[in-house]
Amino acid sequence: MKGDAEARYRDRVRRLLLKSVTPASIVQIINAQMTLALTGSTKAARCVLEYVVGKPAETIKVEGGGMKLYHISKEAEEAV
Repeated sequence: MKGDAEARYRDRVRRLLLKSVTPASIVQIINAQMTLALTGSTKAARCVLEYVVGKPAETIKVEGGGMKLYHISKEAEEAV
């Protein structure tokens, strides 16, 4: 069963990672991601922002007949 072997392998890798990751290494990873974000990496910036402030709410944009409808989240409205 190929699926079971893959699942066991992923489980072993996860356990090894959990044993080797320390609070200090997590801080180093976060700092590296922040450095990338602050030096122009849009992927890193998006990752940081999604974890810090959450993913943007779904936006619905309907245009037609000169009328526009925008749906934004309540949190976004309160932030303005």
